Amino acid sequence: MGENKYVLAMYDVRGKQDFIFRTNKLQEIVGASWLIRDVFKDYLFPVAMGYKESEGIYNYCEGEEFSTDAFADHVNNQNYIGEVVYEGGGNFIVLFKDAESFKEITYLFTKKIMEEVGTLHVLGTYVGIDDFSDYAKDRAALYKKHRIHEAQESNISPWSCLPIVQVDRKNSQPLVDYDFAGKGIATDIKGKILQKGVEGKLSKESIAKLIKFYSEKGKIDKKSEENLTESEKSLYGKNEDILDNLVTEKGKDSQLAVVYIDGNNMGAKVQAATSDVRSYEESVNVLREFSQKTQKIYVEDGAEHALNGLRTFRLVVSAGDEINFIVNAHDAFKCARQYLDYLKGLKEEGASACAGIAVFHSHAPYADVYRIAEEACESGKQKMKAAILDRASFIDFHICQGAIGVSLEEIRDEENGRTISRPWLMWSDSEAGNKSENVTDYDQMVQPKLEFLREFARTNVKGLISAAKEGLVPLQMEINRMYGHAKPELKEKWEKKWEDLMKQLGGKSEEVDPEDVRSIIYDLALAYDLWFANEVKG
Repeated sequence: MGENKYVLAMYDVRGKQDFIFRTNKLQEIVGASWLIRDVFKDYLFPVAMGYKESEGIYNYCEGEEFSTDAFADHVNNQNYIGEVVYEGGGNFIVLFKDAESFKEITYLFTKKIMEEVGTLHVLGTYVGIDDFSDYAKDRAALYKKHRIHEAQESNISPWSCLPIVQVDRKNSQPLVDYDFAGKGIATDIKGKILQKGVEGKLSKESIAKLIKFYSEKGKIDKKSEENLTESEKSLYGKNEDILDNLVTEKGKDSQLAVVYIDGNNMGAKVQAATSDVRSYEESVNVLREFSQKTQKIYVEDGAEHALNGLRTFRLVVSAGDEINFIVNAHDAFKCARQYLDYLKGLKEEGASACAGIAVFHSHAPYADVYRIAEEACESGKQKMKAAILDRASFIDFHICQGAIGVSLEEIRDEENGRTISRPWLMWSDSEAGNKSENVTDYDQMVQPKLEFLREFARTNVKGLISAAKEGLVPLQMEINRMYGHAKPELKEKWEKKWEDLMKQLGGKSEEVDPEDVRSIIYDLALAYDLWFANEVKG
């Protein structure tokens, strides 16, 4: 490698979900997400600033364009060792002035993380570049090398425990006494952390998460200018720290919901955004604009739309094209739908996402609930790909009633079999390309059946759950019974809809599979009390 050869480097935080949800304690979960969000600001930049008396790594401001001349000036005249190229999609791309700087800084960076957090793993990769003519070629070489490093990386824990050592029951990490001396931790934060310890002890990871949580919460409470946009200040200011305060009535209706929303096809969109440009200046500026726009659409504006009208909630993760939050279970479907409906109007931006909802009781293990919500979101994405839809949004949900320590697919195979119509297609730019995938369109297939069911008493609708699980014939009999006992004016009003529904269930409609109808009614009845019941009319 030539002496004056620059290098293009990428840092990737590995095992984000495991790190965030390795605990069931909400404050640690939120602190972990903030640790990942700020890992470069808190750990990379400080070690770079002290490297050989340099000015560290130059970080661009929002709206600032990249130019090769400015980069050369930063590293050759202003004593910077590198410049941030782009941050987005979970990756952090940096141009360093040479390979030695990258290697030394990466060593100091990862060492600092291990000393202060212990278990957060960041993988760094670099490639040398000859000039700034073809960013796409250099990025492809960088990604290829990074994938090799991913396959080769060690998954060994930085420490193991002897039988005589106290350990955290959840993650088997050793419990330690923490020395706050010289750490600059406020006295009130020290007190809060020590109160949570077992005999004054916590794992190193838990301590780091709690320090980050209380430090950032203090900034939010003070409406700090640092890190937060105006939108985020407003949203985080309404965050509820005690989840029991979100329930309808503790002891009677203590259901909450995790809503997990993730953008669709973001990798393909990044590639499409840079497909027609080659030079570093063009490519980097397109990527910076893409990253800023993604953050605004999917996090800042998206959260505002999703949580509109709620007095309080709990935002957990909000970065890039991903957002998840905890709300009262009765608000979950409305929040998810408000978010997706907002994206529907952004056709020019190509915005779309899928949402997964996991309903749980307030003291259920959060880590397992979050995994269920994420898997529900992923089921919508899989359905979208199978149906060959370019831009669409699905909602899937699961009501956690029994064991949730296994995958969502295993739970459904064991409990429900075929009796599920989820995920539901909330909207799409075009009709489903692959009809064999049995896409359940909410407006065309679910809503008409919901309108029919709403005319009956709640107890009748809930009775459809067991009938639908048993089979088509028991479901037909139960609906006939309900309809037969309805008031005459209701029978007359809904006679045509009742006849159509019975034809569908009886297999006399060529357009509808009766098993699909059964599964839709089952899903509606299952979630009826939460989201679909209204004033009884019959």
